[in-house]
Amino acid sequence: GQKLEVTDAQIGQVENLLRKEDPEIVRSFTTTVGSAAATGNIRAGGSGSSTNLANITINLKKKDEDRSETSSHFADRLRASLKKIQIPGVKLTVVELK
Repeated sequence: GQKLEVTDAQIGQVENLLRKEDPEIVRSFTTTVGSAAATGNIRAGGSGSSTNLANITINLKKKDEDRSETSSHFADRLRASLKKIQIPGVKLTVVELK
């Protein structure tokens, strides 16, 4: 795999995009780079190093906090924004957790 520093720099482009989001919609986000947690597939008792993988979990404001956008609309908008980011060899996907 590639060096952890390279993956971290690449995911930084997505983090910069999220930092520009409206705080009325995005409450916070957490990034995991270079571990089994980045795949979303953590096995009990195991750990692993995957320096080419990263995951960002985005926390939206709750609906009852007057969030101006649905989570589905936000996800669609984020997908469109990510298509504009060109990072060679990087696959960016948005998955909504229910």
